[in-house]
Amino acid sequence: MAKPTPNEFTVTATRLISPNMRRITLSGKGIAEYPENAAGSYVKLIFTQENQPKPSLRTYTISHIDYDNQSMDLDFVIHADGGPASAWADIATPGDTLNISGPGPGKKITLPADWFLLAGDMTAMPAIRNNLKLLPEDAHGYLILEIMTDEDKAALDVASLPKALEVIWVINPHPGDLKKFSDAILELAWIKGHPSIWIAAELEEVLKARCHIKTKPPIEKGNMYISSYWQHGMTEDRHKLAKKEKL
Repeated sequence: MAKPTPNEFTVTATRLISPNMRRITLSGKGIAEYPENAAGSYVKLIFTQENQPKPSLRTYTISHIDYDNQSMDLDFVIHADGGPASAWADIATPGDTLNISGPGPGKKITLPADWFLLAGDMTAMPAIRNNLKLLPEDAHGYLILEIMTDEDKAALDVASLPKALEVIWVINPHPGDLKKFSDAILELAWIKGHPSIWIAAELEEVLKARCHIKTKPPIEKGNMYISSYWQHGMTEDRHKLAKKEKL
């Protein structure tokens, strides 16, 4: 199957939604080609760099999409030593253009279930936000979010969450390094019943979490999604190879 032709998008707005997350709004006629409910799906950002024979591709989740205005929001975690996507987002201004291909299908949390476990770091927050919208009002279980500073809680509207969903914040200025995220999952009191589990974060963190979850009662087929969005100290291309081998 042929890959979709990239579309050009133009930056229309940019703002910090927390100290370490910047929201970029991009508009383009390509939105008309996107399927319904594309929020939560992924797109590929294409960065052309000097002295590089091939462009660099970076994968991001659509945080929000506005079909009427042909625009979408992408949220970027800002790192001082980040790659091309983070560096671009940090200085992007209205009028800048970027080629984007996609979208590809996002992975949604499985419904129904007796209880839920959603967990991720800041790279997974756009996907988690969209998954949270799918939960019933009486959903209970755990939401674990690793953020870099306490002020990064602003990137999530906690007031809109199901009241019985326990929110656990993991503050880690060095994500992927101290392994605080997976430790929080290991410390959970396991709830009786059939869970639906959705976890995405750094590769070694999710591998540790997956090994722990496998010691629990068997999860129904299709009710567990565990994936890595990045790997500490590795480029996206090298991470993809490691992910294919280990997950």
